Amino acid sequence: MLAAGELAPGDQQALTDANQLRLWSMDNFGEDLISNPRAGGVYYWDKSDGLNTRSVALSSLTGSNLAPTKGLQVIVSDIDRHAIVLGADPIENGVRSGQIDPLLVAFPIKKTYLIGSQHLLILLVLFGALLDLRLLAR
Repeated sequence: MLAAGELAPGDQQALTDANQLRLWSMDNFGEDLISNPRAGGVYYWDKSDGLNTRSVALSSLTGSNLAPTKGLQVIVSDIDRHAIVLGADPIENGVRSGQIDPLLVAFPIKKTYLIGSQHLLILLVLFGALLDLRLLAR
């Protein structure tokens, strides 16, 4: 018999930051930093603000246009400096849902904040990022 709150084999549970290891992905955005705890928020740290400042939610920055509020991983392309959020939260009724879609990739216009997204049909492409998507940009 299962205790309250336990899942039986085959049961499904929504992916949240509460049921994940605290694994962070971080990548340089020029001299700044974009970071994301797996299944958590997407953050931006500006070097020009100094070492004693904390990163802020990417969606809180002036000029961000529907930036993802959650994601599974962030990467930045080497050459073009595109920030990419893998497993982003989708836009529903003009706002971000806050619920992770493992197959949604959000991407920006070059050197700006996040404004586009693409839903992947092949799960392998999402997890291929773990092998490093930067190899594809070359």
